[in-house]
Amino acid sequence: MKTIEIPNASWKGFLDEFSREHDGWFISVEVQDPEIGAQTEVKNRAFRGATYERRPGDGVITIMADDTSGNHLTHAVKHPSRIWFERTDEGADEALAIEAGATKTLVRFRWRVIPELVSPGVE
Repeated sequence: MKTIEIPNASWKGFLDEFSREHDGWFISVEVQDPEIGAQTEVKNRAFRGATYERRPGDGVITIMADDTSGNHLTHAVKHPSRIWFERTDEGADEALAIEAGATKTLVRFRWRVIPELVSPGVE
């Protein structure tokens, strides 16, 4: 497993590209908090994107997903401090992790897929 940390200055661009590459992939979102334990916020929904909004001395990452009926769901991570991406040794995408204080949000993919195999190429 490879863990790739994303530098703060690159969060916006990384999440924009990540959103384009993974649009429509089925995800689950799990929040791990030391006070309440692990909670599943989203399960088996189509990923529609993640954005980073920088604010003076602060920021928020918003994760968006849809269900099969088109109902939209958003999950906000306030005060993010770290973002990293997990990829298997074979090159398949595993998860996106966001840390905010002692809380970690994991965006897990339902299937581990090598992005080049499902993303349309530009000719």
